[in-house]
Amino acid sequence: MTAGNTLAATLCYICVGNIDKTVEIWSRSLRIEHEGKSYVELLQHNLVLEEDLMEKTVVLALATGQKRFSASLCKLVEKYAEILASQGLLTTAMEYLKLLGSDELSPELVILRDRIALATEPEVG
Repeated sequence: MTAGNTLAATLCYICVGNIDKTVEIWSRSLRIEHEGKSYVELLQHNLVLEEDLMEKTVVLALATGQKRFSASLCKLVEKYAEILASQGLLTTAMEYLKLLGSDELSPELVILRDRIALATEPEVG
């Protein structure tokens, strides 16, 4: 897909509220932008890219009134929440997981949510 077609396709998917396809195009564009970079360069930019992609995705989901997320979007949120949790940003990770709601969460997401909830519980005593 050429750059002009990619932008047009992205706009069409945004207009119809197809978050999956929009995120797929954004992800592909990010990969193409960073082709040829070293592994170290990719690691350094990985969190920034994930954060950028997640911010766009969440804004689009909220703007379109998305109530349910597809399995692929849940996986994206799960991956990002894991990154945040691994950096000690447990409250932020939980906020992203809460966006998914509690209906039909995968077992992996339930485990991650429960672990973060336990880790952020105030200690008694």
